[in-house]
Amino acid sequence: MKTNQRNTASGSKSLANIFNLSGNEKGLLLITLLLFCLGLVFVFEASGAEAFQTFGNQFYFIRQQAMWSVVGLVALIAGI
Repeated sequence: MKTNQRNTASGSKSLANIFNLSGNEKGLLLITLLLFCLGLVFVFEASGAEAFQTFGNQFYFIRQQAMWSVVGLVALIAGI
């Protein structure tokens, strides 16, 4: 009878394992993702009311920020 056991060396598919990142690169990616999330929160907090008054959508600026942040993250991952 076979059991389903995961091999942690080859079965784990984390982002760091997929891209074969070293310790420094993992730290850089972690800091970048943290700043990405904090940036989205700060943009929303700073511009939610203005976006609602101007565009009728409080998430207008956060969508713009998220779109360009994703482009930057893709470029970062492509560069690794």
